[in-house]
Amino acid sequence: MACEKFEDQIMNYFEGALSEQERRSVNRHVAGCPECHLFFEQQSRLEETLAGGLTPPAASPYFRQRILRQLVRESQPARVPYWPELLDLLGAAAVAVAGGLLLGRLTADLPALPPKAGVVMTWAAAGVCWLAGFGLAIREGSRRFGIK
Repeated sequence: MACEKFEDQIMNYFEGALSEQERRSVNRHVAGCPECHLFFEQQSRLEETLAGGLTPPAASPYFRQRILRQLVRESQPARVPYWPELLDLLGAAAVAVAGGLLLGRLTADLPALPPKAGVVMTWAAAGVCWLAGFGLAIREGSRRFGIK
């Protein structure tokens, strides 16, 4: 077993984590300490075996293309389906138009209005209600999607 103080130093020596001065200190100690010398030799043989016996695995020729394609796919924002929001908008618009038509019909029979004014008021009320519903739907959609 190597000296407790130098065992970590010897490991760091082979990892390349020592300064030149620390490397010289380890070399001097290993030259004079038989236990550390044995540990140093074992580590040296282990390093040689690992360096010579292990080769990096060969990647498939299409590996780089697959990785790049996956990166592009993951970097794109997720597509949010807009059909539910569109259907909400259409539903709100339909309710607004129906409310406007009902409001227009209720006010069209007032005796002081000329005959064509009832039709104009009906469609005006429907348009105002539709615009209000459209504005609410836009506000809700932008809040949901984080648009400012």
